Amino acid sequence: MIHWLLWAGQIALAIKLITVTFSHGIRPEATKLERGQARFGTLARPLLWVIALAALLAALALTVAPLLGLPGSAVVWAAGLTAVFMLAGVALHLRCQEKPKPFVGVILALIALAVAYGRLAVAPF
Repeated sequence: MIHWLLWAGQIALAIKLITVTFSHGIRPEATKLERGQARFGTLARPLLWVIALAALLAALALTVAPLLGLPGSAVVWAAGLTAVFMLAGVALHLRCQEKPKPFVGVILALIALAVAYGRLAVAPF
């Protein structure tokens, strides 16, 4: 049962990370991109690409790595880094005076921490 709950968490995180890949790297909203360029200058676009790539790699590590037989530590690391990634995203969006829903990022970070702990200590691969 715990494996299914952890898989559900991994898949939920992967879905969110893939949406971040699209919304930040592939198709950022024009108004948000303009605000980012005003704040970060020419670094805005490369920063969005780095965020998108990191999100995509984390999504793959959370879902595809176990299916390919890679070490379970890949999921633990991916989940742990996703938690940091989510909290950093909340802080960055708040700092840029956007109106995100910070509780969503915090809840996703908690899910990521639960997955990391679960795959490390409770139900490793």
